[in-house]
Amino acid sequence: MEEKKILFTDIDGTLINDKKEVPKENMEAIKKALAAGHYVVIATGRPLVSGIMIAEKTELNMPGCYLIAYNGAVVYDFGKNKMIEEKTLSYDLVLELFRRAEQAGIYIQTYYKEQVVARCKTEELEAYCKHAKMDYLISDDIMEVLKEEPKKAMLIDFKEKEKLRRFRSENMDWQEGKCNSFFSTDSYLEYAPLGATKATGIHYLCEFLNIPLENTIAAGDERKDIPMIQEAHIGVAMQNAKAEIKEVADYVTKRTNNEGGIAEIIEKFMLQD
Repeated sequence: MEEKKILFTDIDGTLINDKKEVPKENMEAIKKALAAGHYVVIATGRPLVSGIMIAEKTELNMPGCYLIAYNGAVVYDFGKNKMIEEKTLSYDLVLELFRRAEQAGIYIQTYYKEQVVARCKTEELEAYCKHAKMDYLISDDIMEVLKEEPKKAMLIDFKEKEKLRRFRSENMDWQEGKCNSFFSTDSYLEYAPLGATKATGIHYLCEFLNIPLENTIAAGDERKDIPMIQEAHIGVAMQNAKAEIKEVADYVTKRTNNEGGIAEIIEKFMLQD
């Protein structure tokens, strides 16, 4: 059998189309790749429960499939149905993030198991939960709700995105040595544990599966995917990706996420003799 390869794919704008479905071409190509002994990994900033739901819906919850959730804080093995890697934010850090965000007048949330945790109900919370298909808990006392350290916290602002950029800039010195921050979209500012990125997820799974980095391919369309695209041996930007993603990629697909771009990647880099 040919040497095993591993594909890391983002979800929105990459694996699924604008109707939130996996194109038939993608599913057929993924099944061929798995049958040939290769691996397919969903890499997402979504919480674990949301990532698992996507994997189940797209039939990517079988042996040979893995999930990088919370932008690298969690790695999940579908063959064993369990987490095999986990990083968290300390309680003190999360409380301080809430204090700083609220002082700046910015909505902030964190996570506990299958739910979003926030101090107040807002349009940001409702929009996020609708998109992620998650429930939420509202509590003035965040520590009363969190029975374990969370995997990330997120600040959201749909109307004044400059507030998020200013917040990140003003708190850069404070976060040094404590956590990572990045924009997953212009409206989402995320805070994650140190060493938790999609790129670190690549290295973890390569070591776990004994696959050389030279056999890795990563595909994405948004700014948050840049570390993963740069870290993989072959970094791929979707045709529908932002210009800055295409600039750092080794290859840009001819097809968009609506036209089976992932199938194009698998056919070109995984299934060719």
